[in-house]
Amino acid sequence: MKTKSFIVLSAFLVSAIYSAYGQTGSALKTGDKLPVFTALDDNGKNWSAGDFIGKKIIVLYFYPAAMTSGCTSQACGYRDNQAQLAAANTVVVGISGDEV
Repeated sequence: MKTKSFIVLSAFLVSAIYSAYGQTGSALKTGDKLPVFTALDDNGKNWSAGDFIGKKIIVLYFYPAAMTSGCTSQACGYRDNQAQLAAANTVVVGISGDEV
């Protein structure tokens, strides 16, 4: 499932967000502005939040591992609504603990 509006990033993203945001001692919370960071996507290529911030709505969702029932269901929900999300100028980014 590789499209322009659905991206899966590795656990490296969590470290990148923590590094960019956590140094201030504050935690990233729902509704906070996303810090600019770069992480590896499911193809091993760099994905940069800076390419989307201010241009698209970014939906981050977290899941422990690929191919688990709840996580697969959640990802399928985003996939199944991809046309509506794209029409709403939204990019969906899944973050897991899986290797790239």
